[in-house]
Amino acid sequence: MKKSVVFLAAAFVFALSMSCGDGDDGPGPTPQPEWEKVNVSTAASGVAISLVLDGEDGAHMVFIDNSGTSMFVYAYYKDNSLEVDATGSSSFGVCHDATLALDGGGGGHGAFYGGQPHQDLIYADIDRGGFDIVDSDGNVGRWASIAAGANNPHICYYDVSRGDLKYARYTGARWRIEEVDGVGDTGLYPSLALDAGGNPHVAYYDRSNKSLRYAWRDKGKWTLETADASANVGKRPALVLDSAGVAHVVYNDGPNNRLKYASRDGGTWTTEALSFSVEGDTGAGFVLDSSGQRHVAFYDSSSRDFKYAHESEGAWVTNVVASCYDLGGRCGLALGANGKAHVAYFDAGAGQVVYAFEK
Repeated sequence: MKKSVVFLAAAFVFALSMSCGDGDDGPGPTPQPEWEKVNVSTAASGVAISLVLDGEDGAHMVFIDNSGTSMFVYAYYKDNSLEVDATGSSSFGVCHDATLALDGGGGGHGAFYGGQPHQDLIYADIDRGGFDIVDSDGNVGRWASIAAGANNPHICYYDVSRGDLKYARYTGARWRIEEVDGVGDTGLYPSLALDAGGNPHVAYYDRSNKSLRYAWRDKGKWTLETADASANVGKRPALVLDSAGVAHVVYNDGPNNRLKYASRDGGTWTTEALSFSVEGDTGAGFVLDSSGQRHVAFYDSSSRDFKYAHESEGAWVTNVVASCYDLGGRCGLALGANGKAHVAYFDAGAGQVVYAFEK
């Protein structure tokens, strides 16, 4: 259930409104589903959007709006009602990389990177409001990824000053910070997930070796390994752990400008090239459904559309959500209780963050 939000900015309720892109009838191997689209808020291009659904299919989103004064924006949509709460974060500089998690009780936890001049990792308490500086030791906090277990949040992030992957967890009294991987320049674009025992797992990009790396913590010890050592792969990974604890990752294959998939089962990694075009460090959304079928949302760099694809009977079904391409940032993807997709993305033509869901 949605908790009350007490950020200082007022909440606004918007009527349902259509975004750009007549992508509802776009190309694809099957008839396109209808998408309900809601303009959430204006924002600057390249915005990273984090989307999470609660147990009642209420959509929670966070992102940074740097189109004017830097603002940390939280939005909630349910039953044709949209609430948007924007809180000034400009005291931390031009901010980036907002990320969101809900804990077991439905409480909201956010994090982001405070840019110049502070360059710190910032935690945002969605329910009680306000910000905490988690790590200020140098230039730290890029590409933060947050997860929450029963209560307390966990955050993985890149330490720019040292070129390391770092991890912070809240104990209920204070933040404990650890270095995860400090060999070479590594830890970019981390994606964090918690297993059934509350242990953190993270997929990330190793810039020194241009490879996809994976780390997990058990009984206070981190184990590190290379998931894919192919040439220049691993940017913008999206990690999912299935019910058996098996790791699944979708990430960028740089030389081939496409998405790639890796899974780890029994200590062995297998990889698969996906026929979805991406470029640069554009991030894809990735989830598994209850049957273990894969779902991805991404900006197609060849057709310049925002697309959603899912597995069905051994084949991928792809459809266009909107013809509004934006290079960079991160999009959101989640599945509702009925198995239908919910997405959040940036509409470059309208300058809007858009939330959309299958009817």
